[in-house]
Amino acid sequence: MLNMEKSHILALAALIGLTACGGGGGGGGGNADPTPEPPGLFFGTTDPAASGNGADFASGNGNASDLDGQTYNVRIVRTTGDTASGQISQEINEGVMVRIDAANYGLNANGETLTFVNGFANNGTIQGFARPNLPSNHAAVYRLLSGAALSGQGTKSDIAYFVIGAETNPETIETLPGSVSYEGSFEAVGVRADDLPRGIPATGNIELTADFGSNTVAGNVFLTAEDVDYDLSLDPTAITGNGFAGDLTIADCSGVTCTSDSQIAGVFFGPNAEEIAGITQLDLSSTDAEGNTSFFTGSGGFTSAAE
Repeated sequence: MLNMEKSHILALAALIGLTACGGGGGGGGGNADPTPEPPGLFFGTTDPAASGNGADFASGNGNASDLDGQTYNVRIVRTTGDTASGQISQEINEGVMVRIDAANYGLNANGETLTFVNGFANNGTIQGFARPNLPSNHAAVYRLLSGAALSGQGTKSDIAYFVIGAETNPETIETLPGSVSYEGSFEAVGVRADDLPRGIPATGNIELTADFGSNTVAGNVFLTAEDVDYDLSLDPTAITGNGFAGDLTIADCSGVTCTSDSQIAGVFFGPNAEEIAGITQLDLSSTDAEGNTSFFTGSGGFTSAAE
C-alpha cells in the first residue's frame, strides 16, 4: 500500500510540474474559442475542435474509469467564511487537474498545488479532502473541504466544487432534435462566519429540460438548507456551445419571504448529451413568520441524466 501511494505521489508531482510549466490538455485541437463565452460560471465550449476542459470529447457508452489518465482545465466555485473578520466571500478560480484515478490526482489552482492521495491532501498550508461526489457515467463532481469546514477547528471554512468529464461536442448539440428532460442529484455546502465555523450541508435534486429546438435550458433546483425548503428556478437560458449559465431565482420556499442571489452553470456530457453536470454559487435567505431570518451562502454541484 505504501509503495502504491508513493508511486501515485511521484507520478502526480511530475505531471503537475509539467502542466505548471506549459499547460496540458487533451482533446482535439487548441484552446481557442471562436465565440465569446457567457460571463460568470460558464465552463463549456463553442469550439468543435476543443472541449472546455481540454480533455477528449465523449465517445462510446462511457464509464467512470474513462476519465482517468487525463488532464482537465477546471472552473472552481469557492466560498470562504472567516470568523476572525466575520466575512464570507465567494469567488471563481481556474485550475488544472491531473487525474490518475477517482481519489488520486493533482490540482493546481489559486496559487496552490495539491496532491491528493486516497482523497486527502496536505501541503503544509492547506489540508483538504476531496473525492468525486454525485458520480455518473460521463462526468464527476468534486467537492473540496478544507479548514474548519473539514475539521471544525480554526477560524476559516473553505468550500469548493468543480466538474470534470467527457463533454458533448457542440456540433452534436446542434443536431439534436426536440426536448429532453433530465433529473439528478444536487448538493451544496455553506459556510458561517460566526463563532461556529463549519460546513453546512444542503441536499436535494435537480430537474432540467433542454429544448434543442429553441436552444434553451430551463428547470428547478429543490434543496433543503438550514431547515428551509427552497425551490429555485432557472428560467429559459440560452445554450451556448455545449453549456449554459444563468441565475437561480426563488420559485417557492417554506419561509414567509425568501431571497436568492444565486447562479448555476452546466455542461452536456456524453456522446449525445446523455447527462448534464455543473456547479452553483448560492446566496439564499429565508424569513419566518416571527421575523427570524436564516442565511445560506455556499457552493455546490450537480449531475443529472436524461430520462
